[in-house]
Amino acid sequence: MQANLEPEQEELLTALVEASRGRPRDDRTFDLWSIEQGDFIGGVGAEGALPALADDIETLDRRGLVKITNRGKSGGLTFYVTTAALEDEEASKRRPGGPVEQVAQEMQSIMAGTKFRSLYAVALERWGEAVDRLWGVDAQRELTTVGLKCREAMQGFATALVARHAPEEPPPNSAHTVARVRAVLDMHRSRLSGKHADFLDAVLAYWGTASDLVQRQTHGAEREEELTWEDGWRVVFQTAVVMIELHRALEPFFQPSRGGDV
Repeated sequence: MQANLEPEQEELLTALVEASRGRPRDDRTFDLWSIEQGDFIGGVGAEGALPALADDIETLDRRGLVKITNRGKSGGLTFYVTTAALEDEEASKRRPGGPVEQVAQEMQSIMAGTKFRSLYAVALERWGEAVDRLWGVDAQRELTTVGLKCREAMQGFATALVARHAPEEPPPNSAHTVARVRAVLDMHRSRLSGKHADFLDAVLAYWGTASDLVQRQTHGAEREEELTWEDGWRVVFQTAVVMIELHRALEPFFQPSRGGDV
């Protein structure tokens, strides 16, 4: 059913399906509204707005993936995600390939998605350089550089996170990634449930552990124990996972300014 959708339309549909999953139809209603900065869909995530194009919602409506229930005079739309879209998304996750491939595909879709690439361009570029070296012909000689690139990726990610959420007086040193991530978490703490706060605290500890692994990799040449390809794989994989987890956990709490980015 999603055949011939443009990549941005597929990402939009996935976001809407994720926001609708487990809800009855009368709670799967969204409003698209237009302001000077563009079109946005409210009600996706805990709080925030999802950038979108009204034309894309019209396309999804024609495909039976959403149902438009109202068209406002100023170009706004009210619509809900159809049961067919939910069933199609569920079926796509159960296609042949097995659970390992499904998880890998989900991680890939997040990191390759338009939003992730635009928000964390520097981090993604440095992480990609680490991957290239890890699977290169001189991988063993590049293991220290793999750690360096992952460290730069984590610094770039933390810098982008601070820029997006704008906590008060974040640590200015880009190398202090744990403190910078903590500043972003703390600014949202009063709005979190106890369960969500505990989860984010665990992610912060996870970030710190991944940072320690990356530091070990970066300074591998100074240690008596020789680095292995498995060490390189570990830091590449854990860097990716912790960036994805923080992005997914914090993005619903992003509040765009009236003239700012979304």
